[in-house]
Amino acid sequence: MSTGKFVAVAVASAAVTAALVEAYHFYVKAQPQTVKPKKKLLSAAEHDETLIREQLARNYAFLGEDGMKKVRDQFVVVVGAGGVGSWVCTMLIRAGISKLRIIDFDQVSLSSLNRHAVATLEDVGTSKVECLKEHLLKIAPWAEIEAVNQLWHLPSADELLAGNPTYVVDCIDNINTKVDLLTYAHNNGMNIISSMGAACKSDPTRINIGDISKSEEDPLAKSVRRLLKKRGIVSGIPVVFSAEKPDSRKAQLLPLPEDEFQKGKVDELTALKDFRVRILPVLGTMPAVFGLTIVSYILTSVAGYPIEPIEGKNRIKIYDGIFQSLAGQQTRIGEEDQRVPLALREVPYICEEIFRGKSPISGYSTKLTLSRWDGTKPVSLTNVVIMTKEEQRAHEEKSLYSAVGVCPTPQVSSHIPAVSIHPKMATKTYGMTPPISTEGPTPAENVLNDELVQELKRQGSFESEAETKRRRAVLEILQSLAQEFVYKVSRNKNMSEGMAKDAGGKIFTFGSYRLGVYGPGSDIDTLVVVPKHVTRDDFFTVFVDILRGRPELDEIAPVPDAFVPIIKIKFDGISIDLICAKLDIPQVPANLLLADKNLLRNLDEKDLRALNGTRVTDEILQLVPQPAVFKLSLRAIKLWAQRRAIYANVFGFPGGVAWAMLVARICQLYPNAVSSVIVNKFFHIMTQWSWPQPVLLKPIEDGPLQVRIWNPRVYPQDRQHRMPVITPAYPSMCATHNINASTQKVILAELKRASEIMGDIVAHKKTWADLFVKHDFFFKYKFYLTVIASTRGDDEQHLKWSGLVEAKLRLLVGKLETFPGINLAHPYVKPVEETYIYETEEEAKQIESLWGNYSTEEALKKFTKVTDENKDEPLKEGQKKVHLTALYIGLDITLNSEEKKFDIHVPCNDFFNICRSFPEYADASVFSINIKHVKLYDLPSCVYDETETRPVKAKKRKGGKNGSNPKRPKSVASGSTDSATTATA
Repeated sequence: MSTGKFVAVAVASAAVTAALVEAYHFYVKAQPQTVKPKKKLLSAAEHDETLIREQLARNYAFLGEDGMKKVRDQFVVVVGAGGVGSWVCTMLIRAGISKLRIIDFDQVSLSSLNRHAVATLEDVGTSKVECLKEHLLKIAPWAEIEAVNQLWHLPSADELLAGNPTYVVDCIDNINTKVDLLTYAHNNGMNIISSMGAACKSDPTRINIGDISKSEEDPLAKSVRRLLKKRGIVSGIPVVFSAEKPDSRKAQLLPLPEDEFQKGKVDELTALKDFRVRILPVLGTMPAVFGLTIVSYILTSVAGYPIEPIEGKNRIKIYDGIFQSLAGQQTRIGEEDQRVPLALREVPYICEEIFRGKSPISGYSTKLTLSRWDGTKPVSLTNVVIMTKEEQRAHEEKSLYSAVGVCPTPQVSSHIPAVSIHPKMATKTYGMTPPISTEGPTPAENVLNDELVQELKRQGSFESEAETKRRRAVLEILQSLAQEFVYKVSRNKNMSEGMAKDAGGKIFTFGSYRLGVYGPGSDIDTLVVVPKHVTRDDFFTVFVDILRGRPELDEIAPVPDAFVPIIKIKFDGISIDLICAKLDIPQVPANLLLADKNLLRNLDEKDLRALNGTRVTDEILQLVPQPAVFKLSLRAIKLWAQRRAIYANVFGFPGGVAWAMLVARICQLYPNAVSSVIVNKFFHIMTQWSWPQPVLLKPIEDGPLQVRIWNPRVYPQDRQHRMPVITPAYPSMCATHNINASTQKVILAELKRASEIMGDIVAHKKTWADLFVKHDFFFKYKFYLTVIASTRGDDEQHLKWSGLVEAKLRLLVGKLETFPGINLAHPYVKPVEETYIYETEEEAKQIESLWGNYSTEEALKKFTKVTDENKDEPLKEGQKKVHLTALYIGLDITLNSEEKKFDIHVPCNDFFNICRSFPEYADASVFSINIKHVKLYDLPSCVYDETETRPVKAKKRKGGKNGSNPKRPKSVASGSTDSATTATA
């Protein structure tokens, strides 16, 4: 049969239900209908909500509480109750749809039974809509099902589609009626999905969901598109269609017996004009697949878990071209064995299922090729990547040629000569640029490396095995508590026992512990991953209660309003920062990994930030040439940064992940070096880095989410980052956005100092111990600001309040550094904390006023200080505690000789107002801030250790030209020199 004849036959065969209203009435009256006795069904009241939720438990587990609420609120109209429509109705009801209207004029026939969802022999001769209603009410007696035994036609559209349905499903197999329905729904802004032809199809793998403009190989879809185009509609209607090619063996009408022709004209042998006389071949399973696909689309779209259709699966020529591109690459890179160890049948799986039909680099879906990824490994299913032709060429020149020791074909260039690569010098490229050096270590460098290891051990950088085992034991307990937490929440939300246990829950570490560079006393950054029905509120209520019930718990401080909501705990003596992320999946299995970007779908920004810690840590470890070298180097840089007091993201310095990425970048540039070389090169390169040129470990990825990715060309705020270090995991963010002008000056000065010391270490003039000398912050400046957060309450209240003040301190620094006369506002990274016992409010005020100055320490001794020795002693009647936390800012000030005052009340008051803007800390009788101006010689004893000699007040000189003292600024705030307290709140 020719293609033209096939299309004509198929289209004509699809026209099976169009009729005039008058003919319809004649037909209905002419056909006897069987009426069966009705059986008593449970009423909605008898089938209570608990039973309904148990019946829908699997869907609740998959779609979540919010998703199922949306599903159950839907009002769906299904037009056409035949093979496709009956399956749509059945599965909508089974899924939990509460209101359904079914429209069809036809009756159940014997031939219907090969594809109808619920009809039996007993139903033959009954109305299709009444048949469906009866059976569906047995499944869901609580559902509101309306059976409309009527032909859908345009004049009755307003009536038949009344009630504001949330979805309309077109299962009509007559072209004109179908086009009328689609036009009406489209023009009236209704959500509609349409089923194209299921007849003459047999391959379920060819069934697609897509816009009608992209439907192909479907004669019915072709005719519908043509008619819709005449009405000005070319797209915007989702359809289910089959891309299966026509096959004349399946597309033949069943022959009409000869004796039927003797009865008269064929088109007059039916009771209804245009009604079928002969039967179009239908494989009974195919309408069911069409119907189930439609329902899946509706449910996931409504619940916020939409399907992302692949653009057509019938792409054998495209797949063959993609397959040949890999063979061509094998030739270009000079592989002796150019056979591709993959089969053509595997390309659709790689392209569509793994890479979703587009390049993971650019997101483009055109000009796709298949490329070997790691040139040091053979081609395999796990070592190939889909990318565009341009990306493939760039990847070959950047990575593959060097990996196999082949020189690429020189490109035309006016300034870059072709360079051959010697096989022995070949190395895999890490990062954004080729390595600076691929040389291995010299004997002298190995000796220096051994000395570094020994010095790190002397400095106490490594934790004992016993402590490490204790950490692991604590993490095992937390894992069990996370599962208990998810189980309790699941049961509280009426999930069955089995579903609640299957919901899972898993903890992931990140930061220094996951990187393997933790030391004695380090905290453990821990992420609790939960399924979609567990909320952040549950984390701060249910999980906190579970933690409080554990005997190992020493301290706990939930901070739900933090940038990343956090619970700070001390558990069995180990400090742990707990954060939580909810994934849009019904269960969190024990083997879950977080590398898949699709796990980030439908998450809010706080969940994305929470997940980013573990994902970034894992990416860093994958992007360094030698993980062991990286870890030792990072341990050294981390110790140096901590000793020099420039290790704290919250105060405007790089945090742990930022220092890790900086070290990883040096490892990429020197892939074969040992740690002593990496540390040396780190200081040398970072001192000369052209900031704000960003530090990147790999190209910034695009991805499937509509989320912000660091991009200074698009976002003005990103252009303000002074020393940007960009996280490698999608979505990329700046890990150093808190760095300000003052902290940048401090960091660069410390890098320069370290670089000079490293030069002397290499020259054997100094030792590694000189690099790790403690900072001199409390000897460096003449003037300091002491920001004191105090709480007259319990430990947990103070932990929250002082944490808030710490988090906002960088805002005060930012205001101070722009103040005329202040060259530098240098924040110190370690809060100083003490607690005292008082009985009266007057005593509390005295303690808050006296604390923080060396000159008042004697007067403070009359109050009892809480120490490790007495902290467990119960308070006597009438006694209370006042908790104090001091944060320090060193000020480098330059004033002309005429200025005697330096008034900073305005930035201080702005800072007060920011901290006071949180309602829970509005009670000034409990929470207070006190900012003091303290001179160097009046800093309290607690900021110095036993090896340090505190500065003393210099004696007045008698020197000026006229015998008087030279003029100096009296104070950094309004008030006299003798007044230490400059502003309070």
